[in-house]
Amino acid sequence: MMDPTSTGRGVRQFKTYLLHRLQKEEVETETRLAKTDPSQIQKYYQNFYEKNIREGQYTKKHEEMAKIYQIASVLYDVLRTVVPPSKVEPEV
Repeated sequence: MMDPTSTGRGVRQFKTYLLHRLQKEEVETETRLAKTDPSQIQKYYQNFYEKNIREGQYTKKHEEMAKIYQIASVLYDVLRTVVPPSKVEPEV
């Protein structure tokens, strides 16, 4: 376990390297994800809906379905917030 108060030269160098590395990865990931986020969110919502609501409405308990509907509602709110209305597929 590393001592959180360590301030030795090697520890500072490691922390600086790690910080720069994380910032670089964040920038690279942001540009890649920004283009695909809306479609990925929509696909995830559709998959969740199909597997849990359509397939489970007759086989799962009422309590479990209530929880699933709550999750689906939150996912749908996220979908509507992130994806422009013109790009939301009609079957959603």
